Amino acid sequence: MILLSALSFRAAAEDFTNAIRAFLQQRIEVQKRDVGIVVGIVDEQGGRIISYGRMNAGTGQAVNGETVFLICSVTKTFTGLLLQEGLLGHVITLKAGTNYETLVRDRICRPLKMDSTRIALTPELQARSAPGHNELGYELPGVISRVWTNGPNSALAPPSENQWRNEAMVGVGELHSTANDMLKYLSVNLGLTLSSLTPLMEKTHLVYFRQPRNNQSRDIDMGLAWFVTPGLRGTKIISHDGDSTGFSSFAGFDKTRHRGAVNYRVLGVFRGFNPSCIAHTRMRIAGTHGVVAP
Repeated sequence: MILLSALSFRAAAEDFTNAIRAFLQQRIEVQKRDVGIVVGIVDEQGGRIISYGRMNAGTGQAVNGETVFLICSVTKTFTGLLLQEGLLGHVITLKAGTNYETLVRDRICRPLKMDSTRIALTPELQARSAPGHNELGYELPGVISRVWTNGPNSALAPPSENQWRNEAMVGVGELHSTANDMLKYLSVNLGLTLSSLTPLMEKTHLVYFRQPRNNQSRDIDMGLAWFVTPGLRGTKIISHDGDSTGFSSFAGFDKTRHRGAVNYRVLGVFRGFNPSCIAHTRMRIAGTHGVVAP
């Protein structure tokens, strides 16, 4: 993708949206690399959704800001936030009736009104969940909700035989969410929306570790589950992305320019595309907005 030029606010915003939608259309209809993609953008003017494609290769139901995706490794940023409250021991030594999902729901999702962010899905969330797909574009049974973590008194139905259980890994990559919910999450991380969680989130953005990179000129700086990489003009991009069976995800933001983006995909193929390219391009635009050509 090539950055062209910065335009006036209204024109640039419209042209940028059209350019992204054209890119998604090319990728899904012509290249047939994905089944459905949702891109969410948030800045000081608010949030907006750009989407293209379907939830399922065999149906006509379109993806949108309320489509539920597995957010894969972006789940770790929620775990990093819980650690700021000193809950690591509690997460490890969970007792019956309490689990990781309950902590995320009560400590993060409920205050931020992220009502569609869960691990075990209710029937209503299942109805708008995008299933994963394999390299050939066929649906993979049982990967809408792969992990069952509710207590024995839960009113939800038990998992099917295709839904495998791995409770020890729920904090690594098992949350589901929507683009609309994740824009609320990024808005608080950016300080655009004030919350009691804002000070805790800011601590997760600090660099605590440095990860060596093979054959690269620069090591990777890391906060608590966030990667901190250089942006334009001395800015920093704080982000995390991930892949799982049939899904790909990205969430990132530029605190200097007060903008963030999310990108969630139902995969058609696994190779040939970095899910963070659209989001990084959006945040690295010179000025307020720019035009991106596919």
